[in-house]
Amino acid sequence: MRVLVLGDSHAACLIEAWREGGWAGGHAVAFFARPAGRPFAHVVAGGRLAAGSEAFAQFLAGLGQAAAHDLAAQDAVAVVGCGVSVCPMVRVLHHYRVLGWTERAPDEEMPAISEAVLRVAMAEALDASVAARIVADLRADPAMAGKTIHLLPQPFPSERLMASGGGVGAGVRGLLRRGLGHAICDVYLEELERFAGRLGVEVHVQPPETMRQGCLTATPFTEGARRLVNLEMAQRKEDILHANAGFGRLMLQQVLG
Repeated sequence: MRVLVLGDSHAACLIEAWREGGWAGGHAVAFFARPAGRPFAHVVAGGRLAAGSEAFAQFLAGLGQAAAHDLAAQDAVAVVGCGVSVCPMVRVLHHYRVLGWTERAPDEEMPAISEAVLRVAMAEALDASVAARIVADLRADPAMAGKTIHLLPQPFPSERLMASGGGVGAGVRGLLRRGLGHAICDVYLEELERFAGRLGVEVHVQPPETMRQGCLTATPFTEGARRLVNLEMAQRKEDILHANAGFGRLMLQQVLG
């Protein structure tokens, strides 16, 4: 099977897993990825996917990947990360409590919203993601007619954040101490399934064996995660967002079947 993987920095774990080898079945996997925080800069036209800027083309060359691909030659496409994550829900829950949710120490001074409102906020964030735009562009090209598009969300944050001090993990720690980890996971995964249904894609959720406390990734699946900008370098010690090749192998196995 020929699979083209599009993604942001979370594609690094899949690249590492693919490079490790040991894959049966004669698969061919190519990658079209760049770090988040800038326009994805892709062009889909005439049955081809191409880098929309010279800078993107050069970045792909640095990964040893082509800057253009024939979509008709692909059996499937996978979209990794690109704004599909639990983070929008976490940001809402920093400021609001949810009516009907059981918390260990609810802050009665915090404004309350219904779960329905939380779901709308999550759905709107997903619909506005880079992944949604990429899928729409692919679906608009006749070369993709009838072909499967796989969606691989960004992994949950690393459980290492529970042992750290302040920083980026502080908000998530607070939610977990309120006892909301499993409630967050349940709502997020349900909205993720609905999002996949709206896009007509096949979503691959994070394997249960990689998860802790409902909405964290177990440390063995985040240690040694690599940087997409330089796959020879590990992520910074304080990074809690990226997964490693072991995680990437599990996700790529889902795509390759």
